[in-house]
Amino acid sequence: MDQRKLEQLKRALNLKTGAELETGQGKKPEGECAPGSPQRDVPASLAEGVPSEDENSLLRRRLRSALGISGGDERLKAAPHPGEESETMDPVERVLGGRIVSRERGSFLLVRHEYPVTTRHGDLELETILRFSPESAAWIADDPALCAMDWGETLFIDTETTGVAGGAGTVCFLIGVGKFVPDGMFRLDQCFMRDFDDEEAMLDFLDEEYPAPSALVSYNGKSFDLPLLRNRHVQHRMSFPWRNTPHFDLVHAVRRLWKRRIEDCSLASVERQLLGVIRTGDVPGYQIPRLWLDFLVRRDPRPLRPVLYHHRFDILSLVTLSGRLAEGLLGRDGRNLDEADDRLSLLRQCVKKRDYARALEVADALLEDEPVPGRLREVHALRSLSLKRLGRAEAYADALWAWYRAFPDDVEAAYLLSGWLASARRDLFLARRICEETLEKTARGGSFYRDMAEHPGRIRLENRLSRIIARIERQSGRKGGSSSELFGEED
Repeated sequence: MDQRKLEQLKRALNLKTGAELETGQGKKPEGECAPGSPQRDVPASLAEGVPSEDENSLLRRRLRSALGISGGDERLKAAPHPGEESETMDPVERVLGGRIVSRERGSFLLVRHEYPVTTRHGDLELETILRFSPESAAWIADDPALCAMDWGETLFIDTETTGVAGGAGTVCFLIGVGKFVPDGMFRLDQCFMRDFDDEEAMLDFLDEEYPAPSALVSYNGKSFDLPLLRNRHVQHRMSFPWRNTPHFDLVHAVRRLWKRRIEDCSLASVERQLLGVIRTGDVPGYQIPRLWLDFLVRRDPRPLRPVLYHHRFDILSLVTLSGRLAEGLLGRDGRNLDEADDRLSLLRQCVKKRDYARALEVADALLEDEPVPGRLREVHALRSLSLKRLGRAEAYADALWAWYRAFPDDVEAAYLLSGWLASARRDLFLARRICEETLEKTARGGSFYRDMAEHPGRIRLENRLSRIIARIERQSGRKGGSSSELFGEED
């Protein structure tokens, strides 16, 4: 590059050589910028590269606020809202209610509410849960340890955190614990961190106040809240008192009973559709971490009022959602559940847990009450499977016939019924007719059945028909066929 082009480039980019900087050459007059550079005012101290004392203080305050660092009991105060003086801002305990609890390891804000057990939250009263037998809770939770739980000594727990990622950088700035107490009341404690240095005192209070509950109830707490609380105890070198406490996580019970009907199983959706809870003045959950982080900088607690309201409603919903479960599981046949989809989900759970006797009760009630064929197809299948597992041979055969008569185009019903006829009854001709009729119905049944031409169930039924025909052809002089078990598959 020639010297002329180099000089043009230096002027365009406002570049200087080391020699020019030492001698002061090439220094632009004050207010003059390089061509193409934006015109802006720069403080003299920054222009010289050395921040002033006020700028240093401002940077230190901002950094300490972002990191949550304060000295002793001093609370950092950032700029107040426009038109408002920070000196006149109300303290957090006056805005949010509650009182400051001082511990050996520090202090924090405790907000306590007490509700009579007859208080309605949505469609149910809080005391509805007291009708929930621990055995039913253990059954739906698939946790035998819950059989020994006592609702009077059970904690309903929920947290609000700085994020959902977990790990050492995530903290619980709001921990709520609810418990039934004597005199017919439900007590709800909300422990709030005014700053990061409140955390150790808050955890110490919870450990001392609620040391040995009979069980914990949460919503997705097994995956999030409890591991995070355990990590926070580890961070402060404290032992975690609830390590071996039985845990009833309601999210799994909700999915087992209501997932078929409620696709979104978030707590807000569940309480709206199952409990009739309508929130007013609430704040969306995804905004809550930002509101607390803003509070650390601005020190204005007023935007946190809806956060504590949201948190209280979450805990009260844990109580009444448990009560809704209690009502649904009160009868063995599932008729206490509101919708047929929910009763079918209960039937699935009975079969999954190998509670076949109860499965038969639920299935019989559905066959008696439910008019929608789409659900009955699965009910027949699960009922037949339950009878087979119980070894009730004649009832199993009757169930297969009932399934086939209700759905003669069901390849699974035809497959099982023809197998029973061929192996148990040795009626190969009737088994052949069942297979042929079902395959004929599926062949002329429209586009749905044409799409089933390569369906595994149809292929299995065709293979069974081929084997039955082969056995018929070689029946002369032999007691042909395989010697399969009563409910076994044909060779």
